[in-house]
Amino acid sequence: MGSEIATLSDPDRVELVPAGLQLPESLLSANLHSITSLLKTCGQTDGQDCLITAIDLADHPGDELVFATRAANGRQAIYVLELKGEEWRSVSLAYNVTTESLWDDLRSGRLSSVPSNYRDLKVGDRVFRFRN
Repeated sequence: MGSEIATLSDPDRVELVPAGLQLPESLLSANLHSITSLLKTCGQTDGQDCLITAIDLADHPGDELVFATRAANGRQAIYVLELKGEEWRSVSLAYNVTTESLWDDLRSGRLSSVPSNYRDLKVGDRVFRFRN
């Protein structure tokens, strides 16, 4: 098992929402560039929280994965991991977000796609544009 999947499947390090979320096997061989180190070290830093959930945001088969981190100082980052053809890619949605309600909405699975040209991501009451 790849270290990224081992990390993401460890409930002591990364919370899966819902708890029974099955991660795609193709993520094992993904080359996600800058996000790979985040996946490998997620949850190893004191006070860091990480979670992953799935939502359908694109018009191709399969769900996208939403990967979020929260540092001990409260800063949050949200990434969408998307399978395009045979290759995974990551899109950063937010940096330095510190609202507790956003993290609570992610943990509670309060996610939806917002009808638009590209279906944006809604977390609680906040909308994140998925594409430029």
